[in-house]
Amino acid sequence: MERENSFITRWNEKKDTTFSPAGDLIFEVYLEKKEPENCCLIKVSPSMRSTELADTALGMRNVTVGADDFWTTFEVIENGELERPLHRSEKVLEQVLEWSALDCPRSAFLIVKKFAWATTVSAEKGAVQNHYTYLCTFSYSVYLFMFCL
Repeated sequence: MERENSFITRWNEKKDTTFSPAGDLIFEVYLEKKEPENCCLIKVSPSMRSTELADTALGMRNVTVGADDFWTTFEVIENGELERPLHRSEKVLEQVLEWSALDCPRSAFLIVKKFAWATTVSAEKGAVQNHYTYLCTFSYSVYLFMFCL
């Protein structure tokens, strides 16, 4: 009996204790700017939401988040030409898989950064229309326009 217990103990010590369910993919996620030193490799599960991804990236870089800060995940396509914030409850993997329909899927990436518009809107209710116009005028993204509605 002692021999069996020692085998079990050694086996438990040596086996890989991390569990990775099928469907998890590892993605490069950038923090604030697309630069190599700002890159985080994050395992994205099919159920991971935008807020969870942002929290994971911020935690990996030990970024302290203030009470008024609103960090979110942005989807960037066409080498930075089009950018839109992912809704906080949007599943990241579902959106990333849509990139396969792009002409150049390699030009798309995820970036986590402060969403200044949300902070300003919550602070100044009267400025909502001005920021809506600003975002929709200076953004080439139809998605961002739909997000503003």
